[in-house]
Amino acid sequence: MVIVRMKRLFLYILVFTAAWESSAQELQFTQPLKLGTDVNTEDEELVPILSPDGQTLYFSRAFHSNNTGGKYAGTDIWISRKDAEGQWTPAVNAGKPWNNKRSNAVIGISADGSTVYLANAYNNKSGISFSRLVMGKWTKPEFIAVPGINRDDLVGISVHPAFDVMLISMKGKDSYGEEDLYISLKDSVGSWNQPRNLGPTINTAGFECYPYLSPNKKRLYFSSIGHSGFGDADIFYSDRMYDSWQTWSVPRNLGNKINSEKFDAYFSISTDSTCFFSSDRLSADIYITKMSNKSIAKSDSSEVTYIDETFKQTQC
Repeated sequence: MVIVRMKRLFLYILVFTAAWESSAQELQFTQPLKLGTDVNTEDEELVPILSPDGQTLYFSRAFHSNNTGGKYAGTDIWISRKDAEGQWTPAVNAGKPWNNKRSNAVIGISADGSTVYLANAYNNKSGISFSRLVMGKWTKPEFIAVPGINRDDLVGISVHPAFDVMLISMKGKDSYGEEDLYISLKDSVGSWNQPRNLGPTINTAGFECYPYLSPNKKRLYFSSIGHSGFGDADIFYSDRMYDSWQTWSVPRNLGNKINSEKFDAYFSISTDSTCFFSSDRLSADIYITKMSNKSIAKSDSSEVTYIDETFKQTQC
């Protein structure tokens, strides 16, 4: 399973009214800061995801000589933790049992932080893997079957902390062009369903990739080259409507603080509104920013204040 896209090496509806769409303000972000050299290197830093307690940053690193199997063998999972002063410590390779010569990544973390979901780099089956924290050590990854994942092409997967929703980017038989976004849900007996295409409001003839679902499951973040942006792939968001997994608002660009003329992707967000993403504006590095929790939009008939519940888990 290949999840890397930076530098193009292996990285290769429904709208309420037109007036609503044209007048809605963009989300507000603080100026993104590139994490320092304890996290970023001259190689590729990708797929950042923060632990629920905010103390551990997991990410994948490509083209690094200390990766398992060497510089060109795939991506490894690396870990940086906050010290007593709140600074990120020098990242260390997660090593075994998570990393091997394939492309390894953390694709989700349980709400209590005791289970990590991993890209399935451990066999050739369609699915994901997980590892549990037992007596201070992570267990050997175990396989979870998910039917219908295309293992012959680029795939990106994001698992919600509740472990009941999975977003997948891949090229499927019913894709509109390149990679599309799909969703897989658990059925009544706990098995994962065949992924369903999210439809033409989200997906285009270009590629849509690297999805991330907000903690309350109401907002989808993803990267796209098919929707209008600032250059290469930009990060967008779309809101789930009417509690339907097939009905989404028209995607909106996160704006030029987050997006650049280069490849921007791998957006993730913590419950305190801290956001991480990777950008290829210099090299593929990890950036951090804060997002405000309110935006205002006007319709033809009234002014509507929309409170973004992304960070309020009690609203799920």
